[in-house]
Amino acid sequence: MIYKLKPIFFSKIWGGSKLKQIYQSELNNIGEVWGISAHQSYSNIINDSHITLRELYHHERHLFGNYKLNEFPILMKIIDAKEDLSVQVHPDDNYAYKFNSFG
Repeated sequence: MIYKLKPIFFSKIWGGSKLKQIYQSELNNIGEVWGISAHQSYSNIINDSHITLRELYHHERHLFGNYKLNEFPILMKIIDAKEDLSVQVHPDDNYAYKFNSFG
């Protein structure tokens, strides 16, 4: 079965105009679009339902190959900045785990 996810848009002061055009959104300065997310604060809604990807992952684990982690391990973002951004460094999994997060 194929699930289509509704994207989540984030307006940022540094956001560009390309994502607005691509997604035909009414938002301005879209800096990020989360295409795949089961984050506890922002989880994609599965099209034509009221179910989030997070809920699907927690209640239908067999659809994900019975993956062992309690949290869905993928966050896919598309970023559009109108100017250069600073470099961001993310920790590896071992360090992030100490803070109950993923690297």
